[in-house]
Amino acid sequence: MFERDSGFCDISERRLPLKAPELPPRRHVTMSPSQKRTLPNAMKPNHVVEEENIYNILEQTTKYKERSPKQSSGHSLRCFLIDEIIENETKFKNEMARIISLLSSGDVEIPITSEDLRLIFINLREYLTISREIINAIKNAKEDTTDPEMACVAGAFLPLIVPFKKVYVDYIKLFDPQLVQKRPHLEMYFEVASALLTERDGNTVTLSDRLLAPFQRPFKISNVFERMKKV
Repeated sequence: MFERDSGFCDISERRLPLKAPELPPRRHVTMSPSQKRTLPNAMKPNHVVEEENIYNILEQTTKYKERSPKQSSGHSLRCFLIDEIIENETKFKNEMARIISLLSSGDVEIPITSEDLRLIFINLREYLTISREIINAIKNAKEDTTDPEMACVAGAFLPLIVPFKKVYVDYIKLFDPQLVQKRPHLEMYFEVASALLTERDGNTVTLSDRLLAPFQRPFKISNVFERMKKV
């Protein structure tokens, strides 16, 4: 049985339901407009903080020590995590490619300007390119050794941190979470595009939500590397 911090648990484990604690009656508090919180989707990322953090996150999680030879069945947790990076990045790449293909095809028969498209796309094509490079680097590291247990995936990823950071930071600098509100004529375009994407992949996630995926990539990748360092 794998360690609990690796994301696995014993399926035979049975737990008794917990009784929710009794809470005091909720008091209604009226806030002035200045006290009301801004909705998360209306917040603009702090570019300076993000730019500093993204490099640190990826660099720290990809630091590695030379692994000592040991017997491997080829089905260890580490092998599973290597495949998880490849699979997750491939899913992301395919979704971004699907969005780019649809919006470039003219199949969304709602008239918009080239400036509208530029604001939607931002640098998705560059993001797609670096995603392909990540997949190839991890695959090559895995295939370049007879024992996947010894695959140096962190070493393969290190040269890509700087270009990966650049496309990520460029995206968050230009991404506007209020694009549709500022350009109301895009509302119908986004609705039609969302429906067409759902027809193509069966995923009911809207176009607006799909365009948030690039924000999550560094943290999902670093999460897998963190788990890999423990095995």
